[in-house]
Amino acid sequence: MDALFLVEPEFISNPENLTVIKGQNVSLQCKVYGNPVPDVTWTKDGEAINIADQRISVSFTGNTSSLTIVSIVQADQGLYRCVANNSVLSNVTSSPGTLTVHCEYLIVLFSLDAQLITASTGHHVSINQGNSLVKSISLLCIFYTECKNANNNNARTKLTTTLIMSFSPTENE
Repeated sequence: MDALFLVEPEFISNPENLTVIKGQNVSLQCKVYGNPVPDVTWTKDGEAINIADQRISVSFTGNTSSLTIVSIVQADQGLYRCVANNSVLSNVTSSPGTLTVHCEYLIVLFSLDAQLITASTGHHVSINQGNSLVKSISLLCIFYTECKNANNNNARTKLTTTLIMSFSPTENE
């Protein structure tokens, strides 16, 4: 290999900041250039990623390294970086991308007739009365998170109460 063509690793793009909801899948990417083509590893909060974790996979195609995590948990939150190495220079580190993990919310709705309706993040609620869709309703809304805390692994944390809302669907619905 001709010495004129040796190039130390240089990041063309860094991992992006991402916000996801617990349980979702995420893919972080970085692009790196160098000659010879660099090897790329990933770190989270300064520590090597545990690729033995079956939820985590790393791939390298062209000059793009991808870190994919399935079924995100709160512990996956942190600062992610790529680290590139080739024979010219080792341990070239990308700028960080922050992965933020939000809890799934459980929304508890009480209609004024005390009917209980629940929905979780990203789900729609249809309210029926008999055989027809309710056209107007007032609701009391209580939000809970489903995240683990230090005292109780399955604790629900009440976020807010006494949100009263009314809605009426448009004529087209």
